[in-house]
Amino acid sequence: MARSHAWGSFVGPVEGDGALEGANLDVDIDAEVAEDRVVAVGIRSRPPGPSCASFELAGASVLGWRGEMASDLQLGPGYGSLEDERFLAKYRARCHCGAVRYEVRADPVDAKVCHCRACQVLHGAPMQWAAIFHKRDVRLVRGIEALRFYNGAVDRPERLLPCKVRCGRCGTLIADEGRRMWLAFPSLFDFGTPPEVPEAFRASCHIFYGMRVMDIEDGLPKWSGHKNESTLL
Repeated sequence: MARSHAWGSFVGPVEGDGALEGANLDVDIDAEVAEDRVVAVGIRSRPPGPSCASFELAGASVLGWRGEMASDLQLGPGYGSLEDERFLAKYRARCHCGAVRYEVRADPVDAKVCHCRACQVLHGAPMQWAAIFHKRDVRLVRGIEALRFYNGAVDRPERLLPCKVRCGRCGTLIADEGRRMWLAFPSLFDFGTPPEVPEAFRASCHIFYGMRVMDIEDGLPKWSGHKNESTLL
């Protein structure tokens, strides 16, 4: 029986011999699709679903599923693929409305806080916190059609690298897409409740600190421009 990996949501009854047989759920689902039916391999609830964060329904079928197929979810060459069975997600991120979701399989290679004027304006915040990943460690699992792009250097809403990536539905800034790297925003990641941010996501320094609109006393190095390419302030 051919199966495809998928990510989506459903509202409907559960069939099978599991503890939730017959339950009506409103949940997010990480699933395998086989012959137009969904075989659930992992389900994460969201309000008003059950209070438990995750559970298994081995062999159960989910009716009324709404989602997207893996073949429609590709960011492009260099990124991880849903067809890659060796890709084991370590972290998951999503936009505010959930239309865009992606996974990463490794810790970030670095994390920084940027104080440049462009980040201040585009984020509507005093600074930007970003964790940097190799593109090969990132794969989109939902929402390719919702992605919107903007290149500030040429002031055009196009995918001209490097560029900003956002959700076209809720407006959440998803990442900065570079030529070789993916700069993720850690506030989009699921670190549990209450959140426990892994040490690898903690910033190693501040960059473009001379443009700051507020002082940060955290003991981290403050660079006038890019890390290791400018003057320490």
